[in-house]
Amino acid sequence: MVIGLALAVLLAIFGRSSLAPKEEPPFQLPQEPTMEAKEMAAIRQGLEPLGITAVMPPLAEDRQQGARVAAVKPGGVAEAAGLRPGDLIESFNGQRVAHAVALVGLVNRTKPSASYPMTVVSGGRRQTLMVTGLVPLPPEELGRLPIG
Repeated sequence: MVIGLALAVLLAIFGRSSLAPKEEPPFQLPQEPTMEAKEMAAIRQGLEPLGITAVMPPLAEDRQQGARVAAVKPGGVAEAAGLRPGDLIESFNGQRVAHAVALVGLVNRTKPSASYPMTVVSGGRRQTLMVTGLVPLPPEELGRLPIG
């Protein structure tokens, strides 16, 4: 009886809540970066010389890893080089591509008569494609794009 009384006193002093398991805060998914339609249209326009007609908004696994291609122009420069929808472009002309906006800048610093290496991950395999026939946007047109 003395032990039971001692337990009752201890519980009253420290309270039952300290013995109960701590309640975890609810799980929340991290916020994914989003792109506005205006920014996506500007990226698409900036990648026209390469023949990429759409890029995917950044996926969690792609964050700062490259630009994921959604669509290529049939008969365009990218398709001729072997680029396919779903490919992840990691570098262009030896420069790392962290995201689609970086690719716009690299593509539009090219010369029309040159060939450029582009490292892509396609179907889980890394490969280098050679891109030729690029005609970059005029600087005044590129400067008006609402990106970067």
